[in-house]
Amino acid sequence: MTETTSQGDLFVTLADDGYLEQAKQLFWTAREAGGWRGDMMLLGHELSGEGLDWFHDRGILVRSYDALYDGRPGGCSPVITTKLRLFSSEFKAWRTVVYCDGDSIIRGPLNPLRKTQGFGAARDWSPNLWNQVVTPTDAAERGVDPEVCRNLVAELARDHEMTAPTFCAGFFALDTTLLSDSTFDEIKGLMDRYESISLYSEQLVINLYFQRHWRELSPLYNLQLTSGAVNRWYLPSDRLPGFILHFIGALKPWDPSHPYHAEWREGRRRADELKPPSPNLVIAPPDDAPHRRLAAVLSGVDRVRARVRRAVDMDANAGWGAAS
Repeated sequence: MTETTSQGDLFVTLADDGYLEQAKQLFWTAREAGGWRGDMMLLGHELSGEGLDWFHDRGILVRSYDALYDGRPGGCSPVITTKLRLFSSEFKAWRTVVYCDGDSIIRGPLNPLRKTQGFGAARDWSPNLWNQVVTPTDAAERGVDPEVCRNLVAELARDHEMTAPTFCAGFFALDTTLLSDSTFDEIKGLMDRYESISLYSEQLVINLYFQRHWRELSPLYNLQLTSGAVNRWYLPSDRLPGFILHFIGALKPWDPSHPYHAEWREGRRRADELKPPSPNLVIAPPDDAPHRRLAAVLSGVDRVRARVRRAVDMDANAGWGAAS
């Protein structure tokens, strides 16, 4: 199997053995609703090899890696940090890498992202870096030395703009011209140093690395939902405009009690119809104009919200007193 097609772009999701069903649903919606015409890859975390024929038979590339960390780096499963592998130079084999977390449903076009220049991501629900850092209470619950945390937080505050907007690392588009032989080591070095104060695993360090260079994508490309369908604009579920619905809460759409379970289940059922990509594949783009009009309004709300939060948080420091 060749590593690339003539498209030169790659759609990726991350999974271990327990997340393969979620990956299948995502690949189907990427092709069916997202119209993705490039390569697709399962980025594996210590995969056993069982169940991978499903992906191979559909032309989906599979790469499995050993764990980068033990325990719960950044307070989360070590599976998530395998995402950092995407910043290694081997991915320069593709022009653009589009990454999506497996707890998502794709509803809209992905192909415009194949023209991404730089690193593109949508704003995170939490508005700035202070909200990506543990509080003293979090540190105590993790059993981390509070003085070590205080010193690391002070170091961050000296070197970074802590009230600047942050992005969600659950979906991004990466122009691989940004990658060098040292990029992965540099980002992993940040993770090694700051994982004890990172609230959401790898998200803090990816934000640190790209803080001055990321390009803001429309919120359509990462509409983050918690507690079922709750979103930061408090839109009702029947008016959600997202191209990517990203379920960041504890309740996930494969749970039968989730309000989007029927949609997720149908995507998983139809995933078995997925076929290897054809060079003659033609997918009509969906009509996204109504969504984009609403997205412009949501982006404006986000900018106002960020300015207000920046003013409120100017003297805040996640509860670390004189850290800043």
